[in-house]
Amino acid sequence: AGATCKVGDVAEYMAKSESIEAGDIVSSDKDLKLSKAVRADKTVIGVVSTSPFLEMNKENYPGGAPLALTGLVDVKVTNENGQISAGDFITASSKPGFGMKAVEPATVIGKALEDFNGENGKIKVVLGLSWFAGANCQK
Repeated sequence: AGATCKVGDVAEYMAKSESIEAGDIVSSDKDLKLSKAVRADKTVIGVVSTSPFLEMNKENYPGGAPLALTGLVDVKVTNENGQISAGDFITASSKPGFGMKAVEPATVIGKALEDFNGENGKIKVVLGLSWFAGANCQK
């Protein structure tokens, strides 16, 4: 990743059920606790903030983690679905906490702002939690 732009986001603190860190893609369990997301998790909700500009609810969750709600975030990625290009949608991979290029229908956490052709690393993503219908549905 060649860009040197600083990232910033708006984050809300939540409890966590395991050790997670900045850049992890996370899902929520039935108790609303964050854990590292994996491919096909039905409750993927976002990414752990890397540099929150605004933090909400921190006092209610000491020891919790900041879930980025909007903004630009450094996200852990892998090449599981091939090289990532700027503009690709990012979804959870089979490696816990890591994202990959969305190809099949899935919940996506946002759009890649950088190319990535390594094995594992981080890229900047603009957040936008939504549903991706699959590469075959794109025109």
